[in-house]
Amino acid sequence: MIRQLRRGERIDETRAQGFYGGHLLSNYYAYGTEYDFCRFFDCGEGYISIFNSSLVMCGKCLNEDELRSFLGLSCARDIMLEQELAALLDGYSAERVKLFSLSANAKMPDGVEENPPLDKVYDILKDGFSLGEYDLWLADTSHRIRHGISKIYMLGEHTTVTARYDINGIAYIGFVCTKKDFRGKGYARELLAGVAGKYTAEGKTVLLRAFPERWSFYEDCGYKAVSDGVIYNLIER
Repeated sequence: MIRQLRRGERIDETRAQGFYGGHLLSNYYAYGTEYDFCRFFDCGEGYISIFNSSLVMCGKCLNEDELRSFLGLSCARDIMLEQELAALLDGYSAERVKLFSLSANAKMPDGVEENPPLDKVYDILKDGFSLGEYDLWLADTSHRIRHGISKIYMLGEHTTVTARYDINGIAYIGFVCTKKDFRGKGYARELLAGVAGKYTAEGKTVLLRAFPERWSFYEDCGYKAVSDGVIYNLIER
């Protein structure tokens, strides 16, 4: 039986392992089970997290028919789960991604600011990402930084990289972006290598998920794809 965790109820972290488990735990460490916009569900041998309208599942559900019904009723905007469960989804399109290993021995470049003013970070990221409303992005990002879940690195007010979480030996990197007027000068490559080098030196496995249009960039940087994956996006009707 899939059931929602009660307020204050704790997650059994031994059932939240791997890449998807890290995503789920990053939501849990940031918000716990106290908020309606960040809900957690016990599905038998794993967990489901719905943060706003994004769903991630780790582990297994003992009843696939119940899981199929749950996923359909969730109306999640996007879903991350093991590809073997894709047959349970109806009304979703599949978007290919690759997971890259960012092992590096580079040092952080000079002039990098850790957790800089977030308005400056947003000004950079809006050139490369659809972030939605600034106030909502600011509330979530600042909350995760305050709780030690995320760290943001900025180089020269034109390039930024986010360590989205550092959990169970995995440092997950994202939001790599340079302002349009500064692109082509190697800033993103340099900052990314420095951030990857920092976490590699700490003994962490450094991972980054990329969509097809960015694969060649990370391959040119010398990083290796370690697995293929899929994000499932709700088809608007």
